[in-house]
Amino acid sequence: MVTGSLQFETLALMPMRNSKRIRLHHGAEIMQSKCFKTGLQPVRAAASLQKERHGRLVSTGARGPLSFLNGNWQRCPDQPDVAGKPHYILLDTYYNGTLHLTYCWKTCSWQVSSDLSASPEYIFAVATSDALHPNTVEKSSWKVLSTLGGFATCASFDVNCVGPNTPEKPFLIEELGRDFFVCAQPKKMIIWFECPSTGQTFHSGAKSFGGYRAGNRYCYLCNSCFSANNFKSQHLRSHTTPIAKKKLGRPPSASASRLPVKIHGKCEGH
Repeated sequence: MVTGSLQFETLALMPMRNSKRIRLHHGAEIMQSKCFKTGLQPVRAAASLQKERHGRLVSTGARGPLSFLNGNWQRCPDQPDVAGKPHYILLDTYYNGTLHLTYCWKTCSWQVSSDLSASPEYIFAVATSDALHPNTVEKSSWKVLSTLGGFATCASFDVNCVGPNTPEKPFLIEELGRDFFVCAQPKKMIIWFECPSTGQTFHSGAKSFGGYRAGNRYCYLCNSCFSANNFKSQHLRSHTTPIAKKKLGRPPSASASRLPVKIHGKCEGH
């Protein structure tokens, strides 16, 4: 348990089709300015175009000869997107090269490979998923290269976004995944994030707390933020496209909702 004015335990979340965890660093003291008391930062002239800032994409759980898959990934500076989805790289000391985490539309899967062409012989891990970002891929979807040939499920392997998660250092939507809030969410979760269309900072809580107003959540279908209080019950249901319908109505799994977030000693609800 972290002590202080803002306390965080490990969070868990459930994306559109899966259960997914996001690990947060210890919270720092929140700035008690009038601006942050509203839950917003001043609107900047233009939204941030950054792909990474305070959040990091981390892979863990690969064992034995595949332990080189563990590490801190970074958005590729030269080619940040491949096939319309994020492209991450990891310096591979085992092979003295670079690993690539990209999406392959041909196989509808995220892949970790040592070759950007994703030739089968260079692929070390795969996850069949239509997630828009590695952070919103279901943990149980990942499979790693097996010594017996092919790919085998690895229950310990996962890819997560981690970060400070404070008003001063909020996540970028590019770090969380554009589909992060469109996914089904577990209760008792608070995320501080920056709206990509306005540059404002919001928290995702449906209720007000500690002087902060009720929060907002980002809808990538609209490229805008809406009230968290009725985000799922009203806003998402207003979309009639198949992609919106697909992401509604999936309850969080037990693993996705087991750990609450405590803020000022209170568990914040959905």
